[in-house]
Amino acid sequence: LGGATHDSRRAEAWLKMGKVFANRPYASMGLQLSGNIHHQESTFGRRSYDGDQESFYANFIYKSIIVDTRHQIKTGASFQWDRYDEVFQQERFARTESVPGIFGEYTWKGVENFTAVAGLRADFHNLFGAFVTPRLHLKYNIGETTVLRAVAGRGQRTANVLIEQIGAMASNRQFIIQGDGSDKPFGLQPEIAWNYGLNYAQEFSVAGRTALLSLDAYHTRFQQQVVADFDADPQALFFYNLEGESFSNSLQAQLDYELLPGLDLRMAYRFNDVRVDYRQGQLQKPLIARNRAFFNTAYETKNGWAFDATLNWQGAKRLPGTQAN
Repeated sequence: LGGATHDSRRAEAWLKMGKVFANRPYASMGLQLSGNIHHQESTFGRRSYDGDQESFYANFIYKSIIVDTRHQIKTGASFQWDRYDEVFQQERFARTESVPGIFGEYTWKGVENFTAVAGLRADFHNLFGAFVTPRLHLKYNIGETTVLRAVAGRGQRTANVLIEQIGAMASNRQFIIQGDGSDKPFGLQPEIAWNYGLNYAQEFSVAGRTALLSLDAYHTRFQQQVVADFDADPQALFFYNLEGESFSNSLQAQLDYELLPGLDLRMAYRFNDVRVDYRQGQLQKPLIARNRAFFNTAYETKNGWAFDATLNWQGAKRLPGTQAN
């Protein structure tokens, strides 16, 4: 048998409602609710994958100030619920995740041209236990046309190893999940990463027209990661918990310029350095281009017609080793 088929069906619903207090216009509260049901059936030659997911999300936010508008706060509570039921090659993987949490965010505008936003949330995962997620954003307006931003924070997620590697199901590789046999999803630890970033934005004029230059530098380092190892065996795909280092560095430069009235240009270049410690040593993550470039030109006529053209370029990517074939 050959070929591939894919059939997915999805239903979503969401609700948002809020209130602003008449006697305190700086204070408000809001409620967000959303839910979805997703069903997917896929075949890849003799292989089949069937997946079902039911999700519900609720988020309550209260916003106010402390003393005056230089000190703003947001606080609230959230709840995330997911049920997964997956069948791949006649093997079933089912789990239910529920995550109640509380959060707070403080914004300080005590100095002209400077803003600081500090956030902290605490969650309890029914399978992974309690964890805390901090976040910090800083913004400094160096001048009327120059902005400097910095961000830092922590993130945690559950790796859905099957659906995230659905492309590999079309290969001849055997999926081997090397979990610890616990009731954690697939017997694997959650993914935990710390990320840091800087952004510099500068507006300037060229031939009497506005241009914007944006420079970005980001670093992400995994404390825990689920490794998808394509290199250990060309006939298999291994999943296991990270046993060393995993990190990524990203540098990007972007230039936006209005060349003529109604004619805009955008040019960008990005460098990615993504490395993982596999059991056989540290390697560049496969199928990720270290160098990428982007060019876009867009034109809009006075009567509302819009035209654009885009060019994407990607440099060489490392392929997984196949020497054992």
